[in-house]
Amino acid sequence: DVLDTLVPEDLPRLASAMHGVLSATLTPSTAGGGAAGPQVEHVQLARVKRLIRENLGAATLGPARLCAAAGMSRSQLYRLFEPLGGVARHIQRERLAFARRRLADPSERNGIARIAEAAGFFEPSTFSRAFRQEYGVSPREFRAAALSGQPAPPASGAPTPQGAGLLE
Repeated sequence: DVLDTLVPEDLPRLASAMHGVLSATLTPSTAGGGAAGPQVEHVQLARVKRLIRENLGAATLGPARLCAAAGMSRSQLYRLFEPLGGVARHIQRERLAFARRRLADPSERNGIARIAEAAGFFEPSTFSRAFRQEYGVSPREFRAAALSGQPAPPASGAPTPQGAGLLE
């Protein structure tokens, strides 16, 4: 149960979230969604993001599963993630970031294909293409550079400029 994992430091955020939920429930809605609308959306978004991180390796991770787990409609889910480029794009970014962290970890002993699978990529070629598109280098190049102590390419998603070294 989530409540069993709370620590005292969580209380101010929990109180703020509960205030937002209660305000949204008790306050008549207006055309703009009411003052509590953004607070509730923030809480919902944080919850769905946590669900995504907890289920990255699941082949069934997608909008339908997230809607069921979060208790919201598909349109609500899409509206929440619209500013982030969409649900699928956010899931892919989270999966790639997870894989990137594992590839950079010198204590990680699994091969690239296993790391990709743990991140929810079940086709190595799909993972490699997505990784290169997001970070500008292949997973193999990234791992070799990271393990040799070279600085990693930026995590911004911007590909390495043409003519630039792999890891300047």
